[in-house]
Amino acid sequence: MRLFRAFLAHEVKTQLRSGRFRLLAAVYTIVCLVPLVVPIVLWNRGSNAIGPSLFANMLAMIQPLATAILAAILAIDAISREQQENSFRVVSLAPISNSGYALRRWLSVVAIVVPLTFVASALAAALSYTFAGGVHDSIPWTWLLHILPIAIIYSAFAFALGTITARTILAAIIGAALLTFGLGIANDLLARSHRQLGAVFGGIMPDRGNVEMFGWSLRGWGAPPLPTEARYDVAHALDEIVPRDALIAGLAALLLGLAPLMLRRTRRDIRPWPVAPEHSLRTFIKAINRVRDDFTPDGRVEWSEIMTAMCGVLLLGGAIAALMVRETKYQRLAAERFNIETAGTPTPTPLAVVATSMRVDGTIDDDGSVRTRSVLVLRNDGATPVRTLGFSINPMLTIRSSASAGRATATRTWDRIAVVLDPPLASHAARTLTFDVTGTPGEIDFTIYNPFIQRYPRFRDAKDAIDMEPLALSTFTASANRSQLSMPLSDLAPVLRYTKWEPINNADGSVSIREEQLATAIPLHLDLRVPRDVFVADSCGSISSASRLLTACEADPAKHLLFGGALRSIPIGPTASLAFLPTHQPFAKLHGGTLQQALALIAKAWPGLGLRDRIIFVERPSRELERYYGDYNPSYTIESIQASGALQLLPELMLTTRKPIKPGIIATSILAHALFERRLLVRNQHGFFARFYSYVARARVGESLKSGAVEPGIQGGTPAINPVLLDPDIRLRRVLVDIENRVGSDRLVAGINDFITSSREPGNAKELIDAIARRGEVSLDRVYQDYFEGRALPRLTFVDVEFHRVGDVWQITGKLRNAGSGEAFCPIVLRTAFESVRRVIRIDTNEIVPFSISTPYAPRSLQLDPDKVCYRFAAVGMIDNVDYKGER
Repeated sequence: MRLFRAFLAHEVKTQLRSGRFRLLAAVYTIVCLVPLVVPIVLWNRGSNAIGPSLFANMLAMIQPLATAILAAILAIDAISREQQENSFRVVSLAPISNSGYALRRWLSVVAIVVPLTFVASALAAALSYTFAGGVHDSIPWTWLLHILPIAIIYSAFAFALGTITARTILAAIIGAALLTFGLGIANDLLARSHRQLGAVFGGIMPDRGNVEMFGWSLRGWGAPPLPTEARYDVAHALDEIVPRDALIAGLAALLLGLAPLMLRRTRRDIRPWPVAPEHSLRTFIKAINRVRDDFTPDGRVEWSEIMTAMCGVLLLGGAIAALMVRETKYQRLAAERFNIETAGTPTPTPLAVVATSMRVDGTIDDDGSVRTRSVLVLRNDGATPVRTLGFSINPMLTIRSSASAGRATATRTWDRIAVVLDPPLASHAARTLTFDVTGTPGEIDFTIYNPFIQRYPRFRDAKDAIDMEPLALSTFTASANRSQLSMPLSDLAPVLRYTKWEPINNADGSVSIREEQLATAIPLHLDLRVPRDVFVADSCGSISSASRLLTACEADPAKHLLFGGALRSIPIGPTASLAFLPTHQPFAKLHGGTLQQALALIAKAWPGLGLRDRIIFVERPSRELERYYGDYNPSYTIESIQASGALQLLPELMLTTRKPIKPGIIATSILAHALFERRLLVRNQHGFFARFYSYVARARVGESLKSGAVEPGIQGGTPAINPVLLDPDIRLRRVLVDIENRVGSDRLVAGINDFITSSREPGNAKELIDAIARRGEVSLDRVYQDYFEGRALPRLTFVDVEFHRVGDVWQITGKLRNAGSGEAFCPIVLRTAFESVRRVIRIDTNEIVPFSISTPYAPRSLQLDPDKVCYRFAAVGMIDNVDYKGER
């Protein structure tokens, strides 16, 4: 230790006297802190308050790369300085081994680099505290888990290369070669055994997408992707950082272990190869002689140097072995996922088997692991015995099963369980199944980017490294972590599956697995021990107390959700509460009144609906690169609110807005979700009903639907029209305006009420439209046929409009033409000096309908659907307004 203090004192004295070091330190600190200008600039520009996490995010954007460069420069500088000073002539006389000298010399460089990195982080924390009023815990954790290892690894890598090569430029060239095409050659060789080493830079490069988004925000092109103020998830960070640092750390350890062999304290005398002056290869041979002389190991190799080299080899081998084990693990999981998702197995549970009750007891530990026992009572209402049942479960869980009679053998593959009953469940018989579940539920983020089903075959069949992704860099995020707890019931217990697991083609061309289509409601009881000091609520409206969650309600197990985290909760009325991140307490008070107004607004907008006994608003931590467009697009804000039963998950970026949220936005979300859950629905129409209820709710609470029922022309062309059931986007909203105009606003509401209360069986869109039609005393069959199932689009235009005066009466005649398809009931309005005369014309596909309007007053104009309540296409070339320009 005394000798190391001497090395350290010499390095500190030398560096502090060096103007070059002071310049490097200043440049490093400035470069690390420059990104912190972003939150300062955005402080008053956006609608969201800037929190401490953005300062931490900006620091982490550039500090890893700056630290790697600083560590490499100082390490190389230390070696080159020794060579210039001829320090080895003195050191060679000291009673110290090569290994002892090299390691102490390297550690003295590390001792200089580390304080500089800490100073940069401390200054960033001070700026965060000054401007944002606090310091996010990710700053110290990131320094400890990411910045400190980078400083150690890259200083070792550069120091070792500088020692071995004895030339700065050569060290830089060899280092770049090792980290680029050297790794590429290794990956090409490993690709023959279908393996990859992955990244070698240790995650030091800034995220390009993050940089671009903040660049756009600074230009005023949209909201910035603000990070979450939730706790830093240490476990997830380690799972991401360790495999990215493993390879570069192993290479640095290997080179550092070999460096003492090339310290050149006692050079051997190497006899050069003789070369004749006239030899054609004399220049080449002389170069080889120089290389032999420069890279010959020291004359005497001690055991300490051999042991140091062996440790370096073992560390690199251990790093590669760990990466290969991890690669094998995630390749197995990826293959398991792909095989089961494309096979569509196992057989789902027959519809005749119903659950009469479900109870789950267990514990959710602080590390996210679960231990539960679930008891499920089943009844077979069919005429034939049932042997095999299908269940869904989180793929990271293990399961043991038993039955009240006979045996129940459970086999899990990825996220599916096949349970074989012996003897089979007889007709009209009941049986109780018990499942014991253990493990840590969560989600795997494979480095095979989505859509997984389409891209996995390329990886599976790859012969070259360019077609392979390093699955060792895949990450796992536990469902319960330091940031949040988000657990569907399948994270705790097996959930019955009635729908086939079959791939479906999405509108964007991707392929996904069909969700459960059958909606059910059974008595559900939960008794769970949850992590200490964690707020947890569930879809039934229950809230944890004393680290325990008790629930008893009628619920759909496939949609039941537990959500929470390190949150605080306040009441916002007799039947509602708000859970929020502790740092957002001022915003909770600001928006709490808005949430109360929203609940009152629902009572006026939809009398008699009746909400749940308790509504729980929970702040959902923002996701990576998530942005907030609430000021620009209220529809986006409504869609960003997730709901499950009594839970209303409000995005963090919504709650951090500086001005109160519009009550209508919150009311729309609550009302839409309440309508959605009031009756069981056919699952393959869930997208339609979610949009339908959202548009109806938005209109009822006073949020106008812009553009009415008219499809505008898009750059002179016709919009791509899909059936509403296939693509319930803007077209549904415009058709809905037409329907409301035909039946009336109150009758539309009455029809929806009839639909949601008429039956306990799953409902569909046709039944909904029929219920509205009955209340409106009109037929909507053609509306459903033309727009919900078909691609019809009326194209209405005036033809041959004439104004005539006969005595004291004005006669306006003309024709209405439908150049498109579909039935339309469209109003035409005659504007006069004293009154407006309105007529409604029914017109069908390719039809021309004449009309005549009489009035005693002088006409001014004839307008086609001025209120835009008739579903139609409007574009250049269609006449929808004819002005009176004088008597004919």
